[in-house]
Amino acid sequence: MRNTPVTWPRAELSGGVPSTGRRFALLMGGNELALSRGELLLGRSRSCQVIVEDMLVSRHHARLLVSKVALFVEDLGSTNGVIVNEVPISGPTPLHDGDRIIVGTQELVVRAVDDGIETLEPPSPRVSQPTPKAQPSVQLAAVVTRQQPTQPEVPAQVTVPMVRAPEPSVYPSEGGDTTQRTEKADGLLTMARMADRMIAMGRHDAAARLLGDHLKGVLAKAKQGRVVPRDVLDTVGVYGLKLSEVTHDATWANLAIELHSMARRPLPERAVGILELLLLRLPELDRQLLLRFKAALRDAADNLSREEWTLVERILKMPTR
Repeated sequence: MRNTPVTWPRAELSGGVPSTGRRFALLMGGNELALSRGELLLGRSRSCQVIVEDMLVSRHHARLLVSKVALFVEDLGSTNGVIVNEVPISGPTPLHDGDRIIVGTQELVVRAVDDGIETLEPPSPRVSQPTPKAQPSVQLAAVVTRQQPTQPEVPAQVTVPMVRAPEPSVYPSEGGDTTQRTEKADGLLTMARMADRMIAMGRHDAAARLLGDHLKGVLAKAKQGRVVPRDVLDTVGVYGLKLSEVTHDATWANLAIELHSMARRPLPERAVGILELLLLRLPELDRQLLLRFKAALRDAADNLSREEWTLVERILKMPTR
């Protein structure tokens, strides 16, 4: 986490600045959490004022800047980023009533009201019950008030009731076997599922903006010599081809092909099917890159399984002109 002083961005509010100020809250899982004014850290660490227990949330993931008239969120260099209204943010970003924030696998909705019109009361303190290990869960906690103590003042914590986390991340591999996915793949898969929803709504460019930097990041690390886990490789393969299919932009298919060429592994079956169609529809696909991909697969023939070789044979038959 960056240890930098708070710099308050300029508040630009539609409709002018309320004379009585505003109060802000976060809604999650049907629970409303009022935010105190000032700087609030959000993350997995117990030192944060807003605690989100999710393995895809960094210890110090983001900070919220809460003033009398405005609310901002800033990513603190987290692994999986902060997404506001389906767009990854960079720098302090203003938040308005109804905005949706995604950190890890959790969605938080912003609520903002003018003072004197409606009062946002923090939830009553609750004692959370231990959660069985077989049923992972997510807990959101925040320092929202300070009680008047008889002893030295201690921040009062409000714990929102437990919310079920996603089921354990076990998915079928291309070969049909069940494999445990890596944490990195789960983060990428979370973004990919959001992209699926955008694609279903016809928001193809938004899906590309959401996933694009993640796909480029995987390729960049591979070029630095890092080993890309097989589950990450498969996810990049499928969604790289899928993005090119819906956006008619060859960038993402070329990226997926380049990554698999470096790994000397065939694209997943679903991606191979899309590539066969795109070669007929998308002339911008890099045919020279496809030639190099074929050569890499031939060189790796002895290390490929029978199922992989079936995919290789389909790739080798693809036209390169």
